Formats: sequence, structure tokens, C-alpha cells
Amino acid sequence: MCLYADPKATAKLLARAPTIRAWKVLIRYGRAGSLASLYRRDFVWEPGVNCSNSRATKPRKQFSDVSRGIHVFLRRDSAVVRASNGASFRIVPITCETTDLIAASGHQAVFTKVHLSKQTYNRALKPC
Repeated sequence: MCLYADPKATAKLLARAPTIRAWKVLIRYGRAGSLASLYRRDFVWEPGVNCSNSRATKPRKQFSDVSRGIHVFLRRDSAVVRASNGASFRIVPITCETTDLIAASGHQAVFTKVHLSKQTYNRALKPC
């Protein structure tokens, strides 16, 4: 997944509360049950803080493509559209800190790290 950073959207998101609730589309797979990212299946999600492979330390202040980082949806209905064609997809709420924001655009944002609660993680592992 790639995001084209919008400096105004990034600044607007930074001006919000220090903690943001966002949504992530994950895939449940395997007998024991694991959660992976939609576009990076080699990244297995765990409860607690999940960190990206991004080296970004500051939010983007110019229009640019952002591929590295944890891509999230800022609205649940945007995540539902993305996950609507698969039974193994899970839409999970996550917590993001604005200090970890890389960029935003529209109803999406990219962070260096996000938090997935243990309760949400366990609920996402249950079969549909």
C-alpha cells in the first residue's frame, strides 16, 4: 500500500488529540491463527506495540509517496470497503500517537508504530 502524503492533511491530523483511534485491515491465517498485514504478509502482528520498517523521524511536510510505515484507515467505513471481499480479513481498531505520524492523506495515514490491544488481538483471531 502506498500513500501520497498531503501536507495539509498531515498538519490537520497532528493538530488533533495526541492519541488517535484508527483502523487496520489484517488477515487471519494458519491453524493456530496469526494476524498479518494485507500487503506485507511476512509481518506478523502481535498484541501491544507494533513497529514499522520506516526510518522516518518527522512528519512529511511536502507532497511525496510514502510506502514504508504502518498504513491505517482513519475511518472504519474506509477499511470495510478494502476488506469487503474476504472472510479471513479482520478490521481491527488500533491506537496511534501523533508523535509517530509520518504522513496523512484523505482517510488514511502512515505511522512508525501503533498499538493493538490484547483484547482486540484475541477477538480478531476467533473464526468468523
